[in-house]
Amino acid sequence: MLDEFMLINKTMYMNYFKYILVIPLICFFACTDELEDVNKDLNNPTKVPVNRMFMGIERDLSLEYAINSYDLTNKMVNYTEYPLKHWDHFLQVRDANEDWWEQHYDELANVEYIINNAKPGEENEKGVGLVIKSWMYYVTSSLYGDLPYSEAGLAHHGKNQPAYDSQDVIFSGILKDLEEANQLLGTGSFALQGDFILDNDIQKWKKLANSLRVRVVMAMSGQVDPKAELQKILGDPVTYPLMESNEDQPSFTFNQEVYYPRNNDGLFFVNDVYMCKDFIDKLLEFDDERIKMYAAKAERPTDGDYVGIPSGTKRNPSGNVSKTSQLIFESKTNYAIQVVWMSYSELQFLLAEATEKGWISGGTSIAKQYYEKGIEASYNYQKERLDIGIEQGAGKLEAMSNWDSAYLTQEGVVFSGSQSEKLELIATQKWLALYLDMESYFSWRRTRLPRLNFDASTANNGVPPNRLRYPVDERVYNKKNYEVAVSRQGADNWDTKMWLLK
Repeated sequence: MLDEFMLINKTMYMNYFKYILVIPLICFFACTDELEDVNKDLNNPTKVPVNRMFMGIERDLSLEYAINSYDLTNKMVNYTEYPLKHWDHFLQVRDANEDWWEQHYDELANVEYIINNAKPGEENEKGVGLVIKSWMYYVTSSLYGDLPYSEAGLAHHGKNQPAYDSQDVIFSGILKDLEEANQLLGTGSFALQGDFILDNDIQKWKKLANSLRVRVVMAMSGQVDPKAELQKILGDPVTYPLMESNEDQPSFTFNQEVYYPRNNDGLFFVNDVYMCKDFIDKLLEFDDERIKMYAAKAERPTDGDYVGIPSGTKRNPSGNVSKTSQLIFESKTNYAIQVVWMSYSELQFLLAEATEKGWISGGTSIAKQYYEKGIEASYNYQKERLDIGIEQGAGKLEAMSNWDSAYLTQEGVVFSGSQSEKLELIATQKWLALYLDMESYFSWRRTRLPRLNFDASTANNGVPPNRLRYPVDERVYNKKNYEVAVSRQGADNWDTKMWLLK
């Protein structure tokens, strides 16, 4: 996986006959320098313009993020349940497939190529590369802990067995890269090209860089005092702009060529995926119409249109329980589903938490504003996607009503109570907003809020893992460095707490 430095868009075949016929003649008539020119295989370039690389990187990362969110982390925070394939099974599958790890390091080679080969005038491309690298490492380290970092992607320099850096070093490096990206973005002389997720908008990439900094600082808050970094960002919005609306969030829209990987034509078990009771019951408690986007009505309702199954259910519940949204089933022909790399609503909930804890100024009244903006942004985003699905002909769907601020006055939603109660309100609404997003798991794992019900008869006594185990290949082909990492971080199992959680 780390053995070679990959470039995208390489062709599969060489123009064989051209060289069989031409080279002998040139050998006879020409000099060595001319031979070197002729022997360059134009179909397998050693250098690729950096502005042509974003499409493939963003597509492949978005697909893998969607798969892992749907199959893996959705179950860890009680969004969905697979009665015939429980989350212990999925963790074991991930131990074998190691798909996110592989995708990370495959794409890292491409991202590093952009960063290291951007020419004068391509500062914007380098900045975007740094943001993508930062997002990738945040996700991968949040899943595993310590990782190959400073020596990763250097197989072409002989680093085939990279050392693992500790998580604190990785997260410090992420913040450094995001700071550099913020400085670079907007200084290049060339327009960005081939960017799917932010439509080649440099200012939006700058906003994403700083919004990710907020996320990373909050993730580190159990180990590093976040106040100085947060106050630096919030205190200078001109230098450090943040996302200002749903329009700023980086989103990959699935379509007929790159369709959502868990639709009916996929190779998985979409028909066995049911909504979890904790999630459905909370949405019903608040009469929350986002349920229309998230879930399908029960096919043969006996206890209501929307019904969830408890965590750990081992039998197929048949037709009286809700499955996942019809939009997922029809996503090959209906393009309403997106992967969002970081949502505006998430940013608002992070700022609400930070303000309520006194890490940034404003007090409870400002925390309340952030909290309410986060809820409204999530609602409006889900309504927009549902409307698009209905317009494109998705069946069995009902439109959501327009946003009504009366939602915010309900018991269990209204921002009131002690600080711990308000923090639980923030976490609950963040959980309701981050469906189909791995960040939901990272956020829940940090705060352990909201309080969810896990079946003790499932794997690990029903306790979701603190981390994933390292891939088998690392234990075999990078054994020495793997063992150093394990001796430093702790046993390579689900219960070991990474640096962020200690």
